[in-house]
Amino acid sequence: MRAYLENIDRLRNIAEDIVEHYTREIMVNGFKAQVVASSILAAARYEYLIKEAIDKKIQKEEAKPESEKELVFGPNIKDWPEMIEMPDNILMVAASVIHDEVTTTDELIPSGDTSSYRSNPLKLAEYTLSRKDPGYVPFAKKIQISEKQRQNGEDISE
Repeated sequence: MRAYLENIDRLRNIAEDIVEHYTREIMVNGFKAQVVASSILAAARYEYLIKEAIDKKIQKEEAKPESEKELVFGPNIKDWPEMIEMPDNILMVAASVIHDEVTTTDELIPSGDTSSYRSNPLKLAEYTLSRKDPGYVPFAKKIQISEKQRQNGEDISE
């Protein structure tokens, strides 16, 4: 029985299964794991074989092409908001009118304050025209609310 319990090939297969299960089910949930062995020799072999299996898994992951690796987004990367198809005819409300020249894109959306939001369109929009027309964003939000109400068939005649 001891020969079976301490068999290196058997323990290697178990170690690989442990590493696969741990990385897929346990580690991702923030938990730890513990291995119990039938003897000191089996425990020593498990330690060595688990380290070997971890190295093998790391090499396998690093060898994957980039397209197979999971893309992890930072906290400020957001999808574009859902938009309706543009109709043939449209009635618009101007949220701002600017009579002087706009000479740089910094006057539309200031770059320094907003660089961390460049992949978050709704957060970036919070800074639109902030230097030219500070009332633009609050007014544009009111228009957006009315437009959503109109799309939902609500009365917006007030």
